[in-house]
Amino acid sequence: MQKLWLLMLLTAVTHAAHCQTTPAPLPDSVKTFLDKSLTLLETHSLERGTVDWPQLRQTVYQKAQGAQSVRELLPIYPYVFEQLKDDHGWLTYKGKTYKWRNTARPAYTNAAVKEALAKKPHILVKMLPNNVGYIQLPGINAGGSLQAMRDAAKVVQDSLCRINSNKVKAWIIDLRLNDGGAMAPMLAGIAPLIGDGHLGALWIRTASPTSSGTSSKATSTWIRCR
Repeated sequence: MQKLWLLMLLTAVTHAAHCQTTPAPLPDSVKTFLDKSLTLLETHSLERGTVDWPQLRQTVYQKAQGAQSVRELLPIYPYVFEQLKDDHGWLTYKGKTYKWRNTARPAYTNAAVKEALAKKPHILVKMLPNNVGYIQLPGINAGGSLQAMRDAAKVVQDSLCRINSNKVKAWIIDLRLNDGGAMAPMLAGIAPLIGDGHLGALWIRTASPTSSGTSSKATSTWIRCR
């Protein structure tokens, strides 16, 4: 009888320990968010061809075990960006940004520019001598929505209206304090100065499977103003 009770006790303890160490499955909403985000990165990330995606997905799902909300899932994404060697991309969720901080990237050392950027420069438009127009165009981070892009572009275009453009013989577009951001609203904002036609091109590296692995090739996409 004592052996029976001892066996039952050991079984109960083992079951309890198993329940404590087995993480709860991901809720459907969390799993859907994770699946879609990984598919998006696998489809569009610049270095997507250098990653073993089945292995990465397996590792990410292991790290995600126990997450019961999207917010609990988000600390995984810096790791994902690191595997993609992507220190330019990020994920923003409810106002908070998650990205990989690449400590190996050389720090920017121009003290004068760093000091000016710390003052949060704004768009500046003025007329210089000899009827030369001047616009200081800092970086624009307009978020991901189309409306936010349009609003940011309108701010730039409205700024150009502060001087009489009919008297301007030439323009200086000052990008010294432009630390990047969203290219589309910047180009749309200064479109009245650029005019119609081809402005340039983007070279995009794409990956395709081969018999020996993965190969990369570059394709071009023209940027056209009209």
